[in-house]
Amino acid sequence: MSNPIIKGKNEQVTIYKDGVISTAQKGVRKNDKNGISELNRKLAAGWSLNPGGGGPKSVAPTSTQGSTSSTSSTSSTSGSTSDGDEVYYNRLGQPGKKGERNPDPNLTDDQAAYLFKDPPGQGDNTGLTASGAVASAPETTTSGGETTAGVTSSEDFFNNLQKIFDDFGKALNPLETPEDVLTPEQIEDIVPWLAGKGTLLQTYTDNYIETGNADFAIAAVRQSEEYSTYYPGIKRDDGSLRMNETQYEQTREGYFRVFLENGLNPTVFDQAGKVAQLIAGDVSVPEFRTRVEATRKAFVDNPLAEEIKAYYSTNFGVDVNDEAVLVAGLDPDMSVAILTNQIAQAELGAEAALRNLDLNTQQAQRLLQAGITQEGASRLFARSASKIGQLNRLSRQQSRSTPITLESVIQTDVFQDPESARREQAILAQNISASSVQAGAARNQGGAVVGLEEA
Repeated sequence: MSNPIIKGKNEQVTIYKDGVISTAQKGVRKNDKNGISELNRKLAAGWSLNPGGGGPKSVAPTSTQGSTSSTSSTSSTSGSTSDGDEVYYNRLGQPGKKGERNPDPNLTDDQAAYLFKDPPGQGDNTGLTASGAVASAPETTTSGGETTAGVTSSEDFFNNLQKIFDDFGKALNPLETPEDVLTPEQIEDIVPWLAGKGTLLQTYTDNYIETGNADFAIAAVRQSEEYSTYYPGIKRDDGSLRMNETQYEQTREGYFRVFLENGLNPTVFDQAGKVAQLIAGDVSVPEFRTRVEATRKAFVDNPLAEEIKAYYSTNFGVDVNDEAVLVAGLDPDMSVAILTNQIAQAELGAEAALRNLDLNTQQAQRLLQAGITQEGASRLFARSASKIGQLNRLSRQQSRSTPITLESVIQTDVFQDPESARREQAILAQNISASSVQAGAARNQGGAVVGLEEA
């Protein structure tokens, strides 16, 4: 004990002052100034051993051998009433016959009944608090975890001290594992997506067992060095997550399914880092499906697939093999709109190439903007090829130096350009005029034309 009783009896005595009830230590403790007990200091300050006031101004400490002599009837452990009956006390410290009570109607039975052989603070008589409620007995916890009644005498003190020594060195009761703390096997069932990924599952398990908090455990996983190895692309530049781990696995599985549906090996693309690039580019599975299906439709399933791939390779810098062309659709920096537009341009270019016409990307883009589809381009370029051949043949006959090109035909037939239309009409008109002169001219006997001459 840090402040033991060094003189007198370890005894709490009930004291009174101005209607307030309290207790004070009768024995002298080691730290009591000038060897004056708490009880004597309280009495000197106006407290009393009697409920009605008055009484001794000091109480001499008893010896450590448990002497029962006292100057106050309230600290006596035995006595009798005036008619010889044994004295009993109520919780106020008032003496009376056993089973009776103070007749004061303002007192409760707990306060007024004479039920205790000892005055307040001794034995079973815990007395009252300052508010008049029944006081609780002090408790002491031993090293073995048992709770016992407070020490009320030197004998109790030494008995309890002996029990402490008897318990010294004994194993304490084992700690019980809370029911909500999971085993490593149960944890793996909760986060199966971490299994087989280096030490991620072990990191989660260790931190969950240590903290009991799933949020702390997953935070530790995300801060580990191995996290980015198994979840590439999941973090933004600022360290925040694009999605959680379950969503990552679902997105990755969606990509793989699209690869397989289109006859491609997903493992090859995954090992090449394409899956991580798609996730880092925030490409959703539906958008990815649109990309792959668009490229496959144009570069694999289209009857003009070879011509389309050739045009695409020449104008957009992509190899012409099937897988390489499909990979072009995986570029996260290329939007679906751009990819679709490039494919449409390649389809028009392929139709032009079938007629030995050279369609550049600017022309293709203008035709797309004008609403020309691959089917429409097929008809347009069939007419254009015939028209260009006829007009250029006539131009050479007429000694014209400027040839007719696909651009001029597109300007005339699609965009109704008046200048291009006049040029074509002039060639055709001159040809008609020449034909008329030849048909109506007079000839001499040798067959030579006389009179009208071709301009």
